[in-house]
Amino acid sequence: MNQEKNQESEDEMHLESEVQEYNAPILTPEEVSQYLLTFYGINAMTIEQLIGYDSANFYIEDVNDCPILFKVIACTNPLEICEFLEHQVNLMNSIASELPHQLIQEILDPKVKQSDSKVIKIPVRCQKYKELTNEHFHYAVAAKFVPGKTMAFFLPCSMALLENMGLKFGMLSKILQNHGDEVVWARRNHKWDPKNVLFCQKLLAKLPAITTEQREMCLEFFDRYSKVTLPFIQDKCRAGLIHSDGNCNNLLVNPERPEEVCTILDFEDACSSYIVFECGSLLMYSFCYMIQSDFSQIGAHVMKGFCREQPLTEHEWSVLVDTVIARTIQSSIYGMYGAILNPENAEYILESQKESWQLLKVLSTCDRELMAKSWRHLCDDE
Repeated sequence: MNQEKNQESEDEMHLESEVQEYNAPILTPEEVSQYLLTFYGINAMTIEQLIGYDSANFYIEDVNDCPILFKVIACTNPLEICEFLEHQVNLMNSIASELPHQLIQEILDPKVKQSDSKVIKIPVRCQKYKELTNEHFHYAVAAKFVPGKTMAFFLPCSMALLENMGLKFGMLSKILQNHGDEVVWARRNHKWDPKNVLFCQKLLAKLPAITTEQREMCLEFFDRYSKVTLPFIQDKCRAGLIHSDGNCNNLLVNPERPEEVCTILDFEDACSSYIVFECGSLLMYSFCYMIQSDFSQIGAHVMKGFCREQPLTEHEWSVLVDTVIARTIQSSIYGMYGAILNPENAEYILESQKESWQLLKVLSTCDRELMAKSWRHLCDDE
């Protein structure tokens, strides 16, 4: 009976994915400066726009040289996606004290409050609404900027840095399971949750650039995943909250300690999933960013760090490679589709496209059991 309900839920999620829409905000530095002064009393001296997928991110230094990050997120359909920001902030606040100092960014309290939340609503233009009006709003937050460079600056990463990344996500994973409000735990249909990779099936027909080989790899995986892997995970693996977006642009490294991740950014994709999918996302990004490196060594060091804090069960190890494939397919298909919808942001969206398809080919043709064993050997040596 539970299995039937799970399948019904998966079918409903698949349909919901068809109406998801993101409209990236468009702001000038002058507008950012005005919002910072109005809501936070911050006099911005320098404003630099950073790379973002569908949000607008700004690095600011005020008159006292204090670095600040200002993030304005996309307006979305359904609204849940943008309204989740408040719950994301609450989650970050609740876990910060139980993790190493500065591993989680500190969100600033507005001096002019619109509610009890640290989130503000501001009128902003976007891709869909080109004119500024007082009827169209975006959600935004300001945070203390943690000194450091993104992990992408340190590519190709040392094995020590990869292991530390795994360790910090293992710590995060363990703490997350005791936090989060009802909204976070009910967030099971998020498009970037790797367990929901079947959302991607209907998009295949909308991708004119996809090759026959790429399409066949996806279809073969969808068949195995829907019939075997997903039912097994639902029955045998631990459910839990995941961050779900451990890419190099969301991880800060202090240049004075280049083998340590100091801050994990962007909890926008946090959701209720299965713990093993956190590993799948971490491994996928690590492989794509270091596509010419030895996957066995990369996977072994990431998993050694993660399992030191959050050991996997035998069942979770058995499906680990499929969780990486699921996240790889999401990145590949959503990347292609996102570039069609947002051509002005295509360069950032397609950043890892070539590598993700290359990774999918390797993982689709490998011995999955043998690959997982190669990632596990350092964990077993502990």
